[in-house]
Amino acid sequence: MNRIPDGTDPREIPAGVLAYIGDAVFELAARMYVAGDLKKPSGAMHAGAIKMVRACAQARAAHAIQPMLSEEEQAIYRRARNHAVTSSPRNADPVEYRMATG
Repeated sequence: MNRIPDGTDPREIPAGVLAYIGDAVFELAARMYVAGDLKKPSGAMHAGAIKMVRACAQARAAHAIQPMLSEEEQAIYRRARNHAVTSSPRNADPVEYRMATG
């Protein structure tokens, strides 16, 4: 199985790959957060996670953390945001979608 080698410089990883991995990490974090309420049924947990990972929520989160990012992290964010998107968002405003992806 192929994988990104440990120690790979993030600047060398294509923006699309960073976005793909980032989406998976963010969704896992959201699922772990909503699973913290051990009494919720799975449907409610799923609905809670979906609210957190939607483009509008990710765009708000990206905006909120901007001041905390280093210059290098901001450069990676801008590179991802400016990456050519080949799909169109189904349930999101295109501007929010762009902010969420980068």
